[in-house]
Amino acid sequence: MCGNAPFYKMQLAPEESAPANNQLRTSTGYEEPLPKKIEETRSREHNTAQQKSNKCNRLRMASSVLRKSMMLGPFRQKNASIFSSALDHQQMAPFSNFASRSRRRRVSKARPARAPKGIAVCCRDMDDLSLVTLGGTGNYPAQKEILKRHIMATDRHGSYDAACEVFSKIEEKNYEWMKVTALPFQISIVAAFSAGIISIPMVFHLPTVEYFNEHFVTAEHPPPKELETSLEVGSWSWNWMEPVLGTSTFILLCLQYMRVHLSHLGIQPYTHRMKSLRGLRLADEFPHYNKDLLIAYSEASPFYNPQKLWI
Repeated sequence: MCGNAPFYKMQLAPEESAPANNQLRTSTGYEEPLPKKIEETRSREHNTAQQKSNKCNRLRMASSVLRKSMMLGPFRQKNASIFSSALDHQQMAPFSNFASRSRRRRVSKARPARAPKGIAVCCRDMDDLSLVTLGGTGNYPAQKEILKRHIMATDRHGSYDAACEVFSKIEEKNYEWMKVTALPFQISIVAAFSAGIISIPMVFHLPTVEYFNEHFVTAEHPPPKELETSLEVGSWSWNWMEPVLGTSTFILLCLQYMRVHLSHLGIQPYTHRMKSLRGLRLADEFPHYNKDLLIAYSEASPFYNPQKLWI
């Protein structure tokens, strides 16, 4: 006999006889009969399968009761004993948390969205780190709030209102000479709007085209049959309007191209240059405040006060 072989592969030696009561002999002694072991194994497998089946049945029953209880709504609260008698507390325990989460989810969807308590809804409510981060992007309200807090820290004012009064003086000084510096922008706006409006009748309106041709162009007048519609008038006036409009468009394109390369060289355009000069003047007027903060505020602020846009 091989002592290490499994019990179902063991064979009796020729000189040995079978032991009593149908037992198999091994190197360690006698073992239980083979059919009994197989029967116990099958019994354990059957019990395991039965337990799994019972567990699945309990799960189905619990889920069915849970769905019914969710659909019934108020009726479930008044008749809770009907559902509690179907399953004991131990069987329903795994589903109690799920039911409570489902109810909370439905309630949260039904309620309107609310802002959490303590959330910063404006720059005044932000902490210093968030405010400095937002101000670094050039945000004007953030720069205003940073300067106000700097005024409080420098002057040691006890209230926020006192710092706002000082800031009002700084803001007034910031826009002191902006009427003169904003004059080129206002002239450009009026000129561009007027040129766009005037170009329409000078191309398509026959009396305007004839007057302009008579005093400035002196081109040959076509027959009246060829000037019956506005498009025919535009075809005639385009002979002298095309060079004017095309050349002006090309000039604007060249100026824009030149401005891009000036910024690449670090040369500030007119707007940025005026804002920098305004910031330096503001820093000279209030030397006891931080120069960099005053310049950053002046550059982030609009070029001209929106409340006093026109002279």
